[in-house]
Amino acid sequence: MTLRFLDIRIGQIGFEASRAALEGAAPGPLGTIGSDVRYEQLFSQAQAGGAGHRLPWEAGKPYSNKFWKKYVTDSMLSEEEEQWPGIAWDTLVPLKATVPLPIVHLHESEMRSYSEAYAWPTGIGMVWNSWLRPNLDVEGLGSILETIRNGEIPFTRPDGTVGARSMQGFYHQMLDSVRDHVWGTQQKGLRSDPLTIVSIIEAETDSTDPKTVIEAREKLFDAIEKIWDERPATLVGDSRAAGGDTVYACSGLRFAWVAANFLSDSRKRRGNCLHRNLLLSSLQVEMLGASARMLYGQKKAGSLPNGYQSVVEHVLERSEGVLSSALYSAPHLRIQLERKPVADALNGLRP
Repeated sequence: MTLRFLDIRIGQIGFEASRAALEGAAPGPLGTIGSDVRYEQLFSQAQAGGAGHRLPWEAGKPYSNKFWKKYVTDSMLSEEEEQWPGIAWDTLVPLKATVPLPIVHLHESEMRSYSEAYAWPTGIGMVWNSWLRPNLDVEGLGSILETIRNGEIPFTRPDGTVGARSMQGFYHQMLDSVRDHVWGTQQKGLRSDPLTIVSIIEAETDSTDPKTVIEAREKLFDAIEKIWDERPATLVGDSRAAGGDTVYACSGLRFAWVAANFLSDSRKRRGNCLHRNLLLSSLQVEMLGASARMLYGQKKAGSLPNGYQSVVEHVLERSEGVLSSALYSAPHLRIQLERKPVADALNGLRP
């Protein structure tokens, strides 16, 4: 009796906090995003579909992604469209940048692989995505995860040349590329640790015994524990934990395991949506956490310039929304803001 994985989504996210845009020191295409007036101009250009950068949601469909809908676009849709740039500034919505990034190759079954770059007033971020249709058992999926964590990842550069690097090295190379293209040459800022997100989209089993799925999950998590030195687990406050279909978390990893979706012909699309929501929400919350640490560091070093104050207020407001579940929230997002360095920074920034 086995469980085989037929469709898997794997993503990696990262964020680098920097004061360059806030201080007007970034000469690149989106280097002026740290000014509220200029940010609103850039957002308006993206709304109109021009200028080489885009909104973070699908063009003309601000309601199409559940995360963005809950986080901001519900509020936008209750206002006239000319108010949207101001709302976006207040809620720290990123702009999607056009950056020629390398793409990774995790398995020969790769269905799609692509990279994305984003810019905020307080930093830059990236997402790489791999869609696989591998027909793997637990050991096969564990091998891919071992490669991500400890092996060398093949990749193709925009010019068609190929290479291979450890994921840690590739992660930093990706952020370097985003920063240089979006903001121009800058000193390295405060970087979050890379966060890997795995979602099972489709699987099959030759058994009618529900224990088969549970046993496969536990065997897979045994393998992950050896690779990550920590076992994925449910979190305090997770209302779905008892059923086992939820997002499991450990340091540097989120694993979406929802058997009710991936074993059902009619519900697989939900897994795709969940994965995308996981990527975008986790990246946005990483932005909040790293930005809080950067701003608090500046405050401790002296005083925050007047121009920073509105950004500090927005970081605090959005963070409180995630922590209180007033916004799109979940235990695996809240722990990103409850880590000691981030929690200390948020406390230090509060009036």
